Amino acid sequence: LERLAQVLAPLLQALAAALPPEAGAVSVASAAPVDTAQLRAATGALRALLADDDAAAEDCWERHAELFRSAYAEQARPLEAAIRGFEFDAALNLLHQAAQARGLEWAA
Repeated sequence: LERLAQVLAPLLQALAAALPPEAGAVSVASAAPVDTAQLRAATGALRALLADDDAAAEDCWERHAELFRSAYAEQARPLEAAIRGFEFDAALNLLHQAAQARGLEWAA
């Protein structure tokens, strides 16, 4: 599954980049400052659900969608697509990449 997730992650990113922007999506230029503590907590919750292949990951995404979109900018669309497609291993890899790019710790 790990190998499949690694193969799917770039495909999901390419698909998201090729799609037109969603209405209401937050652009990098208009993104509000992000509360790092809140982002860390929401990312940790989403990470745990994805690691457990728990469908509640979609609910977690919805609860924190604005925060994730602001914090993870262009990485949010492929992440959301993976979650909605129940590709939790790919979503976990994308979340890891987004968190690292944002400077969040990701302990094993």
